[in-house]
Amino acid sequence: MLGIIGCQVLEDEIAYVICQDEALRSVLVVESPEAKGIADKIRRGSSKQVIELNQSQLNAFGDMGDNSVIVWIKPIGLHQSPHTLREEVVANALRIQPLCNSLLIFYGLCGSAFKAIDNISAQFSIPVFILRDAQNMIVDDCIGTVLGGTEEYRQFLVEDCGGYTLNTMWAMNWPFFMHEVQLLRDPNDLEEAVFVFKCMEYKNVVMLNTGLGDQQEFQSRAEDFAQKFQLGLVEKHCTLKVVETSYKLARAAGH
Repeated sequence: MLGIIGCQVLEDEIAYVICQDEALRSVLVVESPEAKGIADKIRRGSSKQVIELNQSQLNAFGDMGDNSVIVWIKPIGLHQSPHTLREEVVANALRIQPLCNSLLIFYGLCGSAFKAIDNISAQFSIPVFILRDAQNMIVDDCIGTVLGGTEEYRQFLVEDCGGYTLNTMWAMNWPFFMHEVQLLRDPNDLEEAVFVFKCMEYKNVVMLNTGLGDQQEFQSRAEDFAQKFQLGLVEKHCTLKVVETSYKLARAAGH
């Protein structure tokens, strides 16, 4: 079984690689407020068996074979502290290690949270993977993940001036996400949000489009966001190569 510990910001990308894996039969989803969305998306996007279980039930499951995966989605709010993010992800990964043959940390560096990945890997008796680009570099974060990697992210930052990026999950959940990462004290206080954005001198909303999710809804939410904050709207076509390759490597290592 492959174990995945991932951020809710990359929910659509995690659901995508799981749904695209034709050999996969069963998906265990650890219950949490952040996990309901991915469980529903996997059900809608595939015919795989999806089992939702709470943490106390983890010990009840034995080896379910190579055609299974267990997914544990973590909240965006953990990004407030790279140390806390790292510690919780590692603790959860150690919790599911007895069930798994390999593990994929569905994050990038996320500041300094996963910079010393070799130190994390040394704590496990199974292979541990993280999102990497074609040059085998750990991607910076969720933005770098869909842009294609470290160099692609650098080029984007050089070329883009004053852009606030939205992937599908950010577009659907921005008031809540901003509150969780302490950009907003009140997710319903739009005036505060507008003030914050003016201070940051954003000029455009950049839609990071991977083709995932409801495209009409993504467009509508991005347009609404741009209008609320009086920003322009541009679209950046992105790639799923990082998540596809990282997932395939992690799956193969567990066979």
